[in-house]
Amino acid sequence: MEKWLFTPFTYVAGWKALLIGLAGITATAFIGYLLTIHFDGPLSVHIGLDISFYIFLTESAIAWISLSCIFYISGLLLSNSSIRFIDVAGTIALARIPVVLTALGLLPGIKIFNPTSFYLMPVFFLFMLPSIWMVILYYNAFKISCNIKGFKLITAFVAGIYLAEIISKIAVVQLYKILL
Repeated sequence: MEKWLFTPFTYVAGWKALLIGLAGITATAFIGYLLTIHFDGPLSVHIGLDISFYIFLTESAIAWISLSCIFYISGLLLSNSSIRFIDVAGTIALARIPVVLTALGLLPGIKIFNPTSFYLMPVFFLFMLPSIWMVILYYNAFKISCNIKGFKLITAFVAGIYLAEIISKIAVVQLYKILL
């Protein structure tokens, strides 16, 4: 069971992982659209503007594509193995599935709360569990699809997440400038 939760990529990879992941990304964008929750980066969740479903979907796609490209390039530079973009993109898409749980956890009654309130801390940590799970899945997806280990893996993973977050933010801001 633990293997299915943290390394599903050993069972599902390539096109199958991509299709499942894209279905999850689309579902997350739709839930985000209904509840005005933006998933505009590999780790970012924001409550905000009530705009077109296609913008919510594009934000999620930008987050997924930016992280997939950064991890793929890192894999090409750091791995001795042959790496396929479909494997990286598919595993990263599949790794985003827990975001659906994050979206469902932000139902209207829970949206507006102060996470520093002592009484609401358990709710805040419960909300964070899908995000933590997603980061673990990102790490394992990168590790397995690019066959990188040790210090190179950890350094490239952390740098890749930050770089993809920055790229996503820049791309989303440009999207807003064009469309809004």
